[in-house]
Amino acid sequence: MQLGIDADLQALGERLMEGKLGAIVAIEPKTGQILAMVSSPTFDPREMIGKMRGKNQQRMTLDPAKPLLNRAIMGQYPPGSTFKTSQAITYYSEGIVNDSTRFPCPHGFSFKGLHVGCHGHASPISIVPALSTSCNAYFCWGLYYMLSNRKKYKTLDDAMNRWRDYMVSMGFGYKLGIDLPGEKRGLIPNAEFYNNAFDRWNPLSVISISIGRAK
Repeated sequence: MQLGIDADLQALGERLMEGKLGAIVAIEPKTGQILAMVSSPTFDPREMIGKMRGKNQQRMTLDPAKPLLNRAIMGQYPPGSTFKTSQAITYYSEGIVNDSTRFPCPHGFSFKGLHVGCHGHASPISIVPALSTSCNAYFCWGLYYMLSNRKKYKTLDDAMNRWRDYMVSMGFGYKLGIDLPGEKRGLIPNAEFYNNAFDRWNPLSVISISIGRAK
């Protein structure tokens, strides 16, 4: 058996995660090969053998830091700004934006009393620099105009489900199928999810999903 783990990269990840909660996964994009996988805190496997293994497992099960949880494949986290590339593909494919579309970013997305902050950069901004600078406002505006477009989508539910279809088609929300037990899938919300979560909702209610934040 030949492993894909890079020993030096794995050791670096473990040093970086000492004393922290979280995970690191390094993947070779061309092959999907896992080069490093770190979950912190972890435990010494030797504690799971011998006469004390039952007590050790109980102690670690009750530990609030959850060392038995493999956060790399069981943790469920919002994807963050890497999600913006999927938004760019969606808006562009649906005709919500094109190469010349520019959105304002006065240090963030500000509309009807809602503000989602952003760092300083040129404004208004188009799709390529919005990706390179990770502009929050651009992708918030894109989602707002997509979910508000009643010429293209009959209802808000239709628009939301169309957005979700794009995310699912790119593989978001599914298990990757790693050869380790306990992998959990992610959540890509659809209209039904928000209809159950809110009495009433609108594009601004869910705007943060456009930049990879949970809502």
